[in-house]
Amino acid sequence: MTIGLATVSSFSIFQWIRTRQKVNLAALHLKRETIAILADTIIPKTESPGAAEANVADFVVNMVDACFDTSRQRRFLAGLAEVDDYCRATYHQAFIECGMTDRVSVLNHLEAKATYRMPLIGELNRLFFGEPFIVTLKSLVVEGYCTSELGATMGLAYDYIPVHYQSCIAMGESQRVWATN
Repeated sequence: MTIGLATVSSFSIFQWIRTRQKVNLAALHLKRETIAILADTIIPKTESPGAAEANVADFVVNMVDACFDTSRQRRFLAGLAEVDDYCRATYHQAFIECGMTDRVSVLNHLEAKATYRMPLIGELNRLFFGEPFIVTLKSLVVEGYCTSELGATMGLAYDYIPVHYQSCIAMGESQRVWATN
């Protein structure tokens, strides 16, 4: 009983100290190029501009820096470190030096690692450890791309003057989603 109580109290003290430590946001700004390449791997250039052209990396860095709490910032930085560690262990080079097929396989690895066969385990993992890095990254990249000028006007179907509202419309096979003011 005493050992269990001591373990729980020391663990909570450790957690409290860890959450009070400052996050090295300079490391985040140094990883801007890695973030840009990750974003461009998620949304590459096709007929529409890619994430790199839309400066999505700046959006991601600003969101993590200004809008995330310290625990989410810490998880994001740990995820970036994990990307480079995995690339160095698997491909013997940093992520920014990898080719497109290797980059896609790194993202697939992160996606597989974040996915659990049993949904309950995935929910418990999110509850105790927070959202996986790849989920956060994809969310920020898509939000940054869709809210950028290039993404909203060239990546999405932009309607300059929306005349009327239709809550549900059928989409054509190659039709883009809509972006309006």
